[in-house]
Amino acid sequence: MLSQNISRPMRTFNYRTIQGPSFLNGIPEAAEWADFKEKILCDKSKSLSELWFEKVIESGGIPDRKDFAVEEFIKFGTNIFIGKLTDDGKWLTTYCGSGIADSVGLDASNKTFEDYAKPKTQKFWEDNLKMLTDDGKVYLEYYSFEYDNHEIKHCAAINLPLYSDGSPFPNVNLSYESFNREDLYPSD
Repeated sequence: MLSQNISRPMRTFNYRTIQGPSFLNGIPEAAEWADFKEKILCDKSKSLSELWFEKVIESGGIPDRKDFAVEEFIKFGTNIFIGKLTDDGKWLTTYCGSGIADSVGLDASNKTFEDYAKPKTQKFWEDNLKMLTDDGKVYLEYYSFEYDNHEIKHCAAINLPLYSDGSPFPNVNLSYESFNREDLYPSD
């Protein structure tokens, strides 16, 4: 349940993405994965990527959603997001943690992006998710919110591909989203 004093974002801006390696044809070079992980500045995002990579090693490539037990997600608290590409080509939020819901003022569970995202944000998410479905890439995405009280928060999210329901391509996005006063976009 959402807190009663949640301020909803008025605008979303400062969209940025860092592409990681592709896992579509197996496990990439260790250096490529290590270089990508260095760019993850949120400890829990890094920890989720390490759990996901353990499953990659076990399966020889992108893992299946069923390779994860719900209990494995508990340590990530309330900032897990899971979305699934439906048969009609829409992204359905199958799970939206309460930390995310409180940060954005909306529980997106069981809703499609069209139900809650502004067009520019929806396009940003869907363009990024094409990397996940078409190329099996992991990626980091960053954007900022300005709330109606003029507070600014920054979102940093790790996005990890999964298979589900016998799909021939990755059709599930496992994400950890953190909301911070400071921007976690890595500096060069």
